Amino acid sequence: GSIKFNVRGMLKQLKLPVKGLSILPDIAIIQEEFKFGDVELGNRVYHSFTLENRSDVPSRLKIDLTKHKEFSLKFPIKWLDSEPSIMQVLDKNGVPVSQPDSNTNVYKIFLEANSAIKLQIQFFPHKVGEHMIELPIKVRGVPNYPSLRRVLQATAKKCRLIGEPTQLEFGRQIVIDPKEASEPYYRNLVLKSQDTKVIKYKIFVGSTFEKQDNQ
Repeated sequence: GSIKFNVRGMLKQLKLPVKGLSILPDIAIIQEEFKFGDVELGNRVYHSFTLENRSDVPSRLKIDLTKHKEFSLKFPIKWLDSEPSIMQVLDKNGVPVSQPDSNTNVYKIFLEANSAIKLQIQFFPHKVGEHMIELPIKVRGVPNYPSLRRVLQATAKKCRLIGEPTQLEFGRQIVIDPKEASEPYYRNLVLKSQDTKVIKYKIFVGSTFEKQDNQ
């Protein structure tokens, strides 16, 4: 193409040739599979992966997990303040936040030319069932990017052993004399098996633990 100029005092237009070269970034996810396996409700499982930019141009990517609350992205928190920028986490209004939480599931990633970063996807199920989604990742300016297509697979199962209540509150207690043994304070914890088989479990208290069989 060319740019035309009108110069005062001249009848003829001047033309300035303009040439440009468009280069698509070469982005890839190294890992082929994202299988989390069987995960009990309330547990967290992580899957590491590497994003690699194999081209000579920087790239911007977006991962939107808004519709998949069981999945979230984990990364060093210092990336949010890094120079040059590596990561942004957006709230529901598209505004960057400094402290991500369960309601911030949109991530912008900035990949420098010829660079790679390592991330983790967390699976934290809240309901029983199969979870299979395609990783919702996009490269800015590129509508379709086959080398980034990955499927996340996980199965959420109910807990084999549950405790009630889920939180034990001891509140403030009075120590009459720190040098003498005081009467212990108790709270009841009920363990319930949801399995048809015997469950072996361990209870850790400080540096000691008890191991019992639940019949």
